[in-house]
This record gives sequence, C-alpha cells and structure tokens, in this order.
Amino acid sequence: MFNNVGGAIIAFVVGLILGAVGLWYYLRQQLAESEAQIVGLQGSLDEREQEIQTLRSRIQEHESNIAQLQAQLEEREQTIQQLEAAVHERDEQIKQMVPRGPDNLKRIEGIGPKTAAILQAAGISTFAQLASASVAQLKAILVEAGLRSLVDPSTWPEQAALAAEEKWDELAALQDQLKGGRRG
Repeated sequence: MFNNVGGAIIAFVVGLILGAVGLWYYLRQQLAESEAQIVGLQGSLDEREQEIQTLRSRIQEHESNIAQLQAQLEEREQTIQQLEAAVHERDEQIKQMVPRGPDNLKRIEGIGPKTAAILQAAGISTFAQLASASVAQLKAILVEAGLRSLVDPSTWPEQAALAAEEKWDELAALQDQLKGGRRG
C-alpha cells in the first residue's frame, strides 16, 4: 500500500510540478502579450500626446491671429470714428457756406438775355449745368420756348465747360472761331 501511496504522491507531485510549469508558461505568455499591448498603447499615447501638442500650437497661433485681428479691428474702428468726425465737420462747413449764385450765361457766344432767362427757368443757371446738358436737351428747351430756329446750342456745352473751369483764354479763342455761337 505504501507503494501505491508513494506512487500516488509522486504522481501528485509530478502533476503539481507539471501544473505549475504549465501555469508558469501560460502566465509568461500572458505577460508577454500584456507587455506587447503596453508597448502598443504607449506608442499610441505618444502619438496622441504629439497630436495634443500640435493642437496646442495651432490654438496658440489662432489666439495670436485673433489678437492681431482684434488690434486691426480697433484701429479700423478708430479710423472710422475719425472719418465720421471729419465728415461731420465737413458737413458743418458746407452748411455754413454761402450758396453760389447763377453764372452769367450771356458770356456764352449765342446766348442773349432772353435765352439765358429761358435756360434759368429750365433749371440751368450755372456754367457747370450748361456743360453737362446735352445738345438734344438744350434744343428741347428752346423748342418748348419757341426759339428753335433762332439759336444753335451745339457749341454751348463746350463753351460752358471752359467757363466752368475758368479757362477764359481758351474760351475767348474758341469764341473767336464762332459766329453767333455756330462754327464758322
């Protein structure tokens, strides 16, 4: 019986040793897999930390850009305020200006007192207004007043443009070439 008990103990001890070796081998394998996972996770963590660092750098750049844009906005707002003040000042100056009276349209070759009165009644009282009027417009005003066949307005805008710019010598030279406001 001792032989059987000794054999059973030996078998038990051998089983324990084999079980311990198997457990040791299994745990070693699990440890190796865990270490591989740890290395992989550490690499992934390093990548994420690098991404976080990149994002932080980008945030700092954007914050810097925002600060620059805010400074530019403040400068532009100040410029706008200055311009608004200048416009307001200019508006006040304009309000205080004495309005300019009508020009002497009779200085234009071909316009006499009656024609000047007709043009003023039609709203043309300055050289600048006469210069900007078309010949067709002027003819229509004259036809309405019954003067169509008596006068020719074809050179009036040209003459008035010179008068509006106070180019009196050039106006005189042009008028020397005209007869009754008409080209020679």
